[in-house]
Amino acid sequence: MAAPRKTVTELLLDVRTNLDENTASFWTDTQLIAYINQAQEMVWSRVKSLKDDYFDVQRSSTDGSVTILGESYDTSGFAIAASTTSYTLPPDMDELKLIEVLTTGYEHVRFTFADMTAPTFRAALAQVDAQEPTGFLCDLIGERTWIVAPKANRALDLKLTYTPILGTLTATTDTLQVPNPLWLAVVDYAKARAQRKDREPSFLMWEQAAEGHLARFFASHARQTQDVEVAEGLFC
Repeated sequence: MAAPRKTVTELLLDVRTNLDENTASFWTDTQLIAYINQAQEMVWSRVKSLKDDYFDVQRSSTDGSVTILGESYDTSGFAIAASTTSYTLPPDMDELKLIEVLTTGYEHVRFTFADMTAPTFRAALAQVDAQEPTGFLCDLIGERTWIVAPKANRALDLKLTYTPILGTLTATTDTLQVPNPLWLAVVDYAKARAQRKDREPSFLMWEQAAEGHLARFFASHARQTQDVEVAEGLFC
């Protein structure tokens, strides 16, 4: 069973306990929730750098209309459409990692990430006639625009694996979105940012404490255990 995630209510209590202000006086709940969100983003960026797929999600173009970060999005928007090269990806898309074709008979088709200014990509974009899908070049520009070339002569359903942007914590029942042990780092970063408002120099101590939580997590936690590589030799 997964460990329960900390709620905003619990995080506020922990931050206020560290600030020795259990009842709102100098810091309002609104201010502290803003600091908690900033702290969550800081921890998220550090954990994301591990490339251990903690935050990755998968969406299929057959999932229909969904609400993401408060925005309605039709997942069919990233299915390959005949003679189309530009698509809009989900609103929480941060890092696109894998594209798989779901359409029967085309599962072998691969997408290769490339810079759209490269000569091969430009040549693929310049092709006027749509082609039978055998492989695509693709590039992400701006925040959510996905360019795919060459044009295909048929529609293809896809499954995307990507790292999403974290949602903003607002309601007291919202839960932290980073790996459970790292709520400690979030609390310490939030306290450090709160103390900056008070011009309290000890905020550096709390930032260092947060860094310590991250360092211990990175050093002691293996997301996946892989088989040990063994080199076999011949001894005479």
